[in-house]
Amino acid sequence: MNLPFEVDKYSSVSSNWPPSGHHILGSYTDSNIILYQAYNDKISSYAVEHQTFKGSPDFSESRMTWLKPNFLWMMYRSGWATKPNQEHILAITISVTGFEEILLNGALRGDGDVRFQWDPDHDPYGEKLSRRAIQLGIRNQILQKFLTEWILKIDDITDFVCQQREYIRRQELIDLIVPKESLYLPRNKDVFHIIEIDKSKDAAE
Repeated sequence: MNLPFEVDKYSSVSSNWPPSGHHILGSYTDSNIILYQAYNDKISSYAVEHQTFKGSPDFSESRMTWLKPNFLWMMYRSGWATKPNQEHILAITISVTGFEEILLNGALRGDGDVRFQWDPDHDPYGEKLSRRAIQLGIRNQILQKFLTEWILKIDDITDFVCQQREYIRRQELIDLIVPKESLYLPRNKDVFHIIEIDKSKDAAE
């Protein structure tokens, strides 16, 4: 299976994650970062085929759309791709430049085109953790830039999700494979203070 991210055992990857605090966990390089969304078959099929959501008759550009950099947070929200209209998981690779602009706009204009939401993160079984996970709501001009400028690639990773869901069902966490994710530290240092991101993985909530 050709995946847009590197993977490893959950036990290995999670050992490097902070137990608490406000953190952005994600799969990224110097030039791009992966964000996750869950959709129904119509929207996801169109997005993968056309490599954009633009033009999809079922995708609303007038509503706020939510992006999640944390794979397991997406799994919690979608029920591992089992909830209605969330049966397909998309891994959307965007430019780091675009991601930084999302962060900066949200930090500077919290009531504008970007909305931040810190929620309790969850383990693979859906149990609540002390660590907080971020999701990013975008609309208006930022949404248009996301749709037309920042998206580099759209992959449907539902088959991978379904394979891993079986380990959850059988409670075989030792075999669970997840994307390699690490702390993302914004390049614009003002973002740390304004949206309360912790700078260290040892920082307490």
